[in-house]
Amino acid sequence: MRKDTVVVAWGYGRDDFTGPAALTAHAKVSNALSIGVDGPAGETVLVSYVTAVPGSTLLPEQLIEHAAGLLPPYMVPHTISVIDEFELTTVGKIDR
Repeated sequence: MRKDTVVVAWGYGRDDFTGPAALTAHAKVSNALSIGVDGPAGETVLVSYVTAVPGSTLLPEQLIEHAAGLLPPYMVPHTISVIDEFELTTVGKIDR
């Protein structure tokens, strides 16, 4: 397992800041995090977690479509989950 922020999935290495940057470009997304997880067949798949701008409603399908319009196919998250908030470190960064 890599200790840096590069996720290797489908034979491609990608910095896990690229996907979240595309997701936060959506007007209703406040923050995003992407990680590589083991998929059902043992392959690594990209999963993203997002928080909504207060008062907004997000649908994962719309966010995947949004990401697909900005990213090459191998960088589009396999799954997107909308969560209420991220746990933050004492300095305000997302606690991975």
